[in-house]
Amino acid sequence: MKRIIIITALCFSLNACITTQPINTASGKPEVTICKSNKTDLMNMVTSTAISKGYSIKSANDYQIVVTKPISNLVHRIIVSSTYDTSPEERLVWMFADIGNNCTHLGIALQNVTAPNTGREKIRDISTGAGGASLQEWLENLKAKIEGYSRATPGERKQAAYSIEKLKEAIEEEKPLAEAGNAESQKRIEYYNQRINTLENKR
Repeated sequence: MKRIIIITALCFSLNACITTQPINTASGKPEVTICKSNKTDLMNMVTSTAISKGYSIKSANDYQIVVTKPISNLVHRIIVSSTYDTSPEERLVWMFADIGNNCTHLGIALQNVTAPNTGREKIRDISTGAGGASLQEWLENLKAKIEGYSRATPGERKQAAYSIEKLKEAIEEEKPLAEAGNAESQKRIEYYNQRINTLENKR
């Protein structure tokens, strides 16, 4: 009971509880398609990056790399740990699929694991939490680096998202006239859609 009270207090005071929030991808989890680099090169890059960040390689094959490291954050460790295990680990499962044309689809599952590598091992997927969002940001930056373009800053992406919403509202307002055959409204809708397509590249 005392442990539950302590954990609850930590959650509220430090906002440390793990929340879920779908990421803006097809699966709701971290994923990206990267071109101009083959699957083998990407796998080597991911492996090197993981090792440099303190992860250990748990397993690897032609389609998947699993890396782990102990959870070091005290509050996070207290929340995740179980009665049987006070040394939980963070596990990343990287999934690679060659989709042709020198493009690879790369997905990540972020997991908390208690009692790892034992009969009591319990896995909790937290790919849709804050950690998953950070991984998606990393994937998007990796894609930009490999494919040779610059990403917009967070502020620019926020402004772009706001502008897109306003443009969509304007389109809805113009639709009745456009559907009635008003040429000017049709032109404005076409222009608004072009602006949305341009702004989408900044998100």
